Amino acid sequence: MSGNQLHGPTGAAAGIMAKTALETLVLTFIADDRPGLVEEGVADAFADAELEYGTTMPTGTYLDMCANLPVVDPALIACPVLILRGEHDGIATEEDLVAFFGALRSDDKQMVVLPDQAHVGTLGVNRHRFFHVLHGFLTLPERQAAIPAG
Repeated sequence: MSGNQLHGPTGAAAGIMAKTALETLVLTFIADDRPGLVEEGVADAFADAELEYGTTMPTGTYLDMCANLPVVDPALIACPVLILRGEHDGIATEEDLVAFFGALRSDDKQMVVLPDQAHVGTLGVNRHRFFHVLHGFLTLPERQAAIPAG
């Protein structure tokens, strides 16, 4: 058996297979949550850009994202928090995020569910709504301490 048979194709065939595998992975978290929420060609362009850095990618982070949520302890987060969830996000359920939100140590927190958004809101057809909510959070005036009663 030759090395190619043991280790897969090489040359142009390997590049095509790597692109196909990467595009499949990209499509699972960009476009598959609900068809039509990402403009045609976005996932392909994203995969092409990623291939500039190589044809392999670690699976650990992706597996953690899908199987081991949450990957941080919300009780340790004391800073202001914005959780933005696309209505059709296939990674974390709304129930999971509500539980995470409730467990946050910070009381300066917001959670927004955006209709007709998938997992990657920055690439969706409604990305303007994602950026609107994000901008509002980032430009929110500093919170003032309550005036003592008396």
